[in-house]
Amino acid sequence: MKLSHRLVAASVGAVVLTGVLATPAMAAPSTGALTITPATGQFNHGDGDPTGTLQITPPAGTCPAGAEFYQDMLTEQGSELTGEGAGLISDGAIFRDPADPVLTVGQHEARFQSGSASELTRPILPAGTSDVELNAADAAKETGALIATGDYSVVGLCFNGDGVIVAQTDIATVTLTARKREPKPATWDPRLVYAVLLWDYSFDGGGGEGPAATSVSLTASPAGSAAVGAPVNLTATVTPSTAAGEIEFFDGATSLGTEAVTAGSASFATNTLTVGTHSVRAVFTPDDAEAYNGSTGTISYSITQEGGGGGTSGAVTLQTTVPTSGTQALTLTVDQTGAVSLPEAVREGDNWVTGKDGVNLVTVTDTRAGDKPGWDVNGKVSDNFVGGTPANTFAGTALGWKPLILDQTSGQGVTAGQVVTPGTSPGLTGGALLAAAPEGSGVGTAKLGADLDLAFPATTAADTYSATVTITVI
Repeated sequence: MKLSHRLVAASVGAVVLTGVLATPAMAAPSTGALTITPATGQFNHGDGDPTGTLQITPPAGTCPAGAEFYQDMLTEQGSELTGEGAGLISDGAIFRDPADPVLTVGQHEARFQSGSASELTRPILPAGTSDVELNAADAAKETGALIATGDYSVVGLCFNGDGVIVAQTDIATVTLTARKREPKPATWDPRLVYAVLLWDYSFDGGGGEGPAATSVSLTASPAGSAAVGAPVNLTATVTPSTAAGEIEFFDGATSLGTEAVTAGSASFATNTLTVGTHSVRAVFTPDDAEAYNGSTGTISYSITQEGGGGGTSGAVTLQTTVPTSGTQALTLTVDQTGAVSLPEAVREGDNWVTGKDGVNLVTVTDTRAGDKPGWDVNGKVSDNFVGGTPANTFAGTALGWKPLILDQTSGQGVTAGQVVTPGTSPGLTGGALLAAAPEGSGVGTAKLGADLDLAFPATTAADTYSATVTITVI
């Protein structure tokens, strides 16, 4: 039995490299203003205190159908928005959930300490001065003295699967100012890297309190499910009730209709839903975008064959296995429902490196209590990680792992495989043991995972890379 994981790296299953995105110049339609709080603050690139964390809320419906991921970008003011020469300030790309036909982007954290964002601020510093070192002239200045200042833009960008910008938010302008920081505390370890610059930021457009937040609660009657052809009444309740506007109802990416919000709610009836499970959404668009933000409410709704009636229902997957003995079986279930995202990669020597510990990969269930033949679980990564631009690749041998037994039935006797170091040839591209249960054991349920490590050349082109790990139980 074989099942696969899709990997997303440097942002396993795929790898997100922060930095220059190879996207063609284009004018993308604007979807509205970002709300960014706090509007002013401080940050640095050394010891991380203060953190300078931002809360960014894009407008409702930020990304259109066809968008696969979203990123917040810092750019030089007035530069063309192509993705090139931009610095990523969100903690990683926000990817479309494979179960949702439309990419939904909610409030999320961002910070100027992102390595790719700092690349844009360094050019405004005087020669010989950096975040951790001052030139002679700057070193002689008083604490708090101005070192440099520059104007930048922050914008939210929606990309399709080819890395092409398909939509953008309005641009928020921000002024960044570097000042000389107080001396390093004498109690600190002398070997510790310390920031000698303290950066101030101030937003003008997109910052401040901004429009008031709203929320949408969506309900359906009958609740949970209905028979095909029967009317389904959808009601969207907007909070606060003072927010005037309209609600557009969607079945996945298909618009069902639009209704005005009256006294904080809007209702719509439909009998066009087909048999199956539907992602039904209610998207609120305010009449006054300066006073209120838009918002979205979503529910899952099932349509059954005629006679299925109302009430709640669920989906059951039927599976049959030709048993080894009697009615006993060995099954493997992938525990990840989407791509596994690794943290933003950092530079170490000639490589970009990233990793994630304790990744839950698969569950193995063995009910063959009669002969207890045991079992092996093996993993194999594809030969290459491939970018959104197919010519961009790096070797699958860059992936390594430390197998883990996350849980197992008492006395099951499952043991983890050996560590595979990134860069080993053939490494995981040749296959490696994740876990094993010897003959005479293995009956029960075991959850298997791994600490994942990725190290790939610093010369790798900036792109979103993916690879697949195929896991087999025998």
